[in-house]
Amino acid sequence: SKEMSSRFPLAYKYLELNKSNLMARENGRFTNKNWFAFGYPKSMTLFQRNKIVVPDYNNIASFTLDSDGHFYKTGYGIILNNDALSQSYILGLLNSQLLFKHLCSIGTMLRGGYVRFWTQYIEQLPIRVIDFTNPADVARHDRMVALVERMLTLHQQRASAQTETDQQLFQRQIDATDKQIDALVYELYALTGDEIKIVENA
Repeated sequence: SKEMSSRFPLAYKYLELNKSNLMARENGRFTNKNWFAFGYPKSMTLFQRNKIVVPDYNNIASFTLDSDGHFYKTGYGIILNNDALSQSYILGLLNSQLLFKHLCSIGTMLRGGYVRFWTQYIEQLPIRVIDFTNPADVARHDRMVALVERMLTLHQQRASAQTETDQQLFQRQIDATDKQIDALVYELYALTGDEIKIVENA
């Protein structure tokens, strides 16, 4: 508490004003030593890991990667249990039209076409597993990773573009890459031409 009071005196003063409430949390398990502590420190180490960041809700697929261990309050994180599939590969699937339309069909919808990205819905999304003994499957996986990494770079370039013309240029490249990712997803899930039309017209 000495370090906190010296480094963050105003925050510490505010916490002290609420000390009795803070100590009463979790059936009184907080003591005079840790009364201001975060309630679930075990989850803090999970934030520091590489993860796919998931919003609470949105009207577009908007998953992204976090490799810098950022903390956030609203939203979720996906940490892969299996390193066989790249996070970039999974990110490409999750941000595709196909899986987003499926999420909309099983999830809780809000006004304006917004959908909740809750765990109970995300875990139902069918993730296309790669057969790493099949060269064609490996090539699809690697192509997805390359496209997603290109997409992430393009978003960074658009965000730092100095002119509207440059922003539009990067946006056109983003749109083109997005279509390539969707086409690859349709191939991975073996959709027919008619099924693709249903997805894109939904």
